[in-house]
Amino acid sequence: MHPARILIVDDDEGTCRTLAMILRREGYHCETAQTAREALEKAGRGSLDVAILDILLPDRPGMDLLTPLREKHPDIALILVTGYASLQSAVQALEAGAAGYLTKPIQVDELLAKVRNTLEHQRLLRENRRLYQEVQRELAERRRAEEERRRLFEGIPIGVYRMTPEGQFLEANTALVEILGYPDRESLLQGNFWEHVPAPERARWQADLTQAGAAHDLETQLRCHDGRTIWGRLNLQRVQDFQGNVYDEGSLEDCTAHREAEEALREKERELIQQERLAAVGQLAAGIAHDFNNILQGILTFAELLRGRPDMPTEAREQLNLICQLAERAARMVRQILDFSRQSTIRRVQVDLTALLAETTQLLRRILPESIEVHYRQENPACWVQADPAQLQQALLNLAANARDAMPEGGHLTLRLTCIALAEDTPRPVPGMEAGIWARIEVTDTGTGIAPEVLPHIFEPFFTTKEWGAGTGTGLGLSQVYGIIQQHNGHIGVETEMGKGTTFTLYLPLLPIEESLPEEELVTLVRGKGELVLLVEDEPTVRQALQGVLEELNYRVLGAANGEEAIRLYDRSTDPVALVLTDVVMPRSGGKALIEALVERKADVPVVLMTGHSPEDLPERLADRVAGRLEKPVRATALAQLVGQILGTKGGG
Repeated sequence: MHPARILIVDDDEGTCRTLAMILRREGYHCETAQTAREALEKAGRGSLDVAILDILLPDRPGMDLLTPLREKHPDIALILVTGYASLQSAVQALEAGAAGYLTKPIQVDELLAKVRNTLEHQRLLRENRRLYQEVQRELAERRRAEEERRRLFEGIPIGVYRMTPEGQFLEANTALVEILGYPDRESLLQGNFWEHVPAPERARWQADLTQAGAAHDLETQLRCHDGRTIWGRLNLQRVQDFQGNVYDEGSLEDCTAHREAEEALREKERELIQQERLAAVGQLAAGIAHDFNNILQGILTFAELLRGRPDMPTEAREQLNLICQLAERAARMVRQILDFSRQSTIRRVQVDLTALLAETTQLLRRILPESIEVHYRQENPACWVQADPAQLQQALLNLAANARDAMPEGGHLTLRLTCIALAEDTPRPVPGMEAGIWARIEVTDTGTGIAPEVLPHIFEPFFTTKEWGAGTGTGLGLSQVYGIIQQHNGHIGVETEMGKGTTFTLYLPLLPIEESLPEEELVTLVRGKGELVLLVEDEPTVRQALQGVLEELNYRVLGAANGEEAIRLYDRSTDPVALVLTDVVMPRSGGKALIEALVERKADVPVVLMTGHSPEDLPERLADRVAGRLEKPVRATALAQLVGQILGTKGGG
């Protein structure tokens, strides 16, 4: 620590030297001045700790130096020297901030004591000022920390609170007030935490706090003050302050949205699994149905050929009629399977759903038992869709049959037609629906409802809760509805409640225009004039049956098992081929490849496609060569009408 620097100001040079000598012996560093001007000059050269000022100076009163010296050295201690005559001036100086005064003649002991005391006083003042500043800094830091804690406490979206072990709230942030539905913090502080927790969890958590002192990651439903029920995730901990008081501190997070999102995700996963299962079943069913179609084609065609022979006995003809009826029934089942797998052939036209549902309603009133009242509700003047009207009506009839079986004692069946618009941000009634305008058909019954364990399987083919047998279902009705709606780029939803009924809702894309198409004209059944037809079918039995029908209709036939063989026969034929009748899917070379080969040869011959499922899309240059399509199993009448129409045959042969 450096020695104290002292400035002695007195107009008497001897006094200055004497005082300086005494103080230097004590280790102080001293400067002297005999005028006020000289004193201010020396004060400006360096630091000063003490100034000993005579009140009476030749150029300026010593009192006038108090302020300028303090401006240069804020911590300087000022000691005034005065005679008895000017004691009043010394008192005034003390009131102005001087540290003390000495009276002349100055005693050595008094001088040294006054200087030591003054320096010690200054040291203590500096120390106090330092301590005060430290205390102020610490208080400011604590205030900042408290403000930060309060900001964090109030700003986080998680509820934070302190309560008594009995559950009485003592402190809580704004988030907890909002989560638990209180109008304000004061209302919450009058409440009890455990009132919001269900009784089973309350007892278990209180036991955990008592035994383990904490309970973490607890999830349960909480009853809010405003009547809502939410899912909450809680953490609780028992603490004790320095005075021995016990509290429970905790946090509460509203995880309702998270739980709902998880449930929606699980539901979406269930739907995807269901769709994948249905797709796999549909693919399998389609393959089986395709092969079954070929078998039916042979049975039906040969039965029709035999039934048409004039020498057939009546009893045999009746048996053949029964065979044809059974084959037709089997063909309808195949159609249902293909509808489910979305591989059936559809003929889309613009359909007014208003008229279609009105017609279906009248039909249902005739065919359903009188104990079932059928109602039709329409909210829009017209709803036009691009659809196959026969398939849509089949879907509605299947739903009505399902409703009939659910109402054995009678009830109400209601068909309701509306149009809805879905914006990009509108919640979808059925997952996967796109934004746009949709026609909505609701089919509601007041029946027994569908059991929860049955609901996930209702669209699976061959799934039924009924016993198989005469007059009972085959498990294909709802699966056919599902496939028809999917094939029309639509969606289907179901809502049910045991004992109250079920609503199936069909959604179909709405057309922006409202115009109908002309009805198809009936084609007269005709016979051929010996034209040559190239028949291409990989299944020998089906090929033989169709060849028999064509020959019976007075056509000549070249039969081939695939596209490659058909082209060879076409190239070798000396007579012109009038028409090509071909299956679509065949081994080695299918219908598409056959058309490609005919186009390469610039063969101007019409092509008719036969298929048991939805035909594949053809390029425009190939599609132009397709004159018509026949759906398997091919009926002899349909074959005769289409071939005769294409070849332009008139009258009998």
